[in-house]
Amino acid sequence: MKLDAPEVTIFTNMPHTHASAAQGGPSTAPETVAATAKATPVDADQLPLVDSAASNVLKKLTWVNVKATLKAYFDTLYTNNTGTVTSVAAITLGTTGTDLSSTVATGTTTPVITLQVPSASGANRGALLAADWTTFNNKQVASTTGSWTIGVTFGGGNTGVVLAEDAGYWVKTGKIVTLTGTIRLTNKGSSTGVAVLTGIPFPTVSGPPYGNPRCGGVIGQANIFNTITNIRIWADHSASTLQLITNMNTNVTDVHFTNTSALNGISITYITA
Repeated sequence: MKLDAPEVTIFTNMPHTHASAAQGGPSTAPETVAATAKATPVDADQLPLVDSAASNVLKKLTWVNVKATLKAYFDTLYTNNTGTVTSVAAITLGTTGTDLSSTVATGTTTPVITLQVPSASGANRGALLAADWTTFNNKQVASTTGSWTIGVTFGGGNTGVVLAEDAGYWVKTGKIVTLTGTIRLTNKGSSTGVAVLTGIPFPTVSGPPYGNPRCGGVIGQANIFNTITNIRIWADHSASTLQLITNMNTNVTDVHFTNTSALNGISITYITA
């Protein structure tokens, strides 16, 4: 409707821009409710704003400014944990997996720190590779075995000596060696002097940290001349032969042997290099 007057023109059905009915017009709420929804706003999106500092006039606010304002506010309430973590809680080692992990003392966007453990080598400390475990275990617990041929000399010679049996066996665990065996003569030959057993596979050791050890052993049964009992085996330091000692603590010599002498159940344990 239009009313004619000298100085007044009145228009009706004009759109209202009031934020609420209390401001003199209908609310914008129905239009907001009827609008299409948007789940994720982008920085250029806009929101209506009643400016309380400017007589409550209607203004617009972009989404990027909403985020910036909220961040500035929340930064005053909560600790900002961006940056480098310099302190972590105690490390707990598990029984599975290949990494070491620890929960950090304060929360971050990535609350678990993975430690890269180098592979162990001759130059570096670190984690043993799977292939190294066999070598490691063998060095710790494995034993090796073998055979040795037992010989006998008198005064360093063995002229004419004939052995019908000279079989010996050894077990080596680390630096510990145990020898066993039996010898049986059919001819003691013509050499004379102190009797020693030869052919031991590993010499005895001397020097630090072992000092100058003398290692003793036993013979289970000896069939030699003069009925010597309790014959002992003696391995001096840095020796590659075994001495035979009587129960009188004297050396066994060729005199004590016959052409059919036998030493059964030889056994001695000693340290090698």
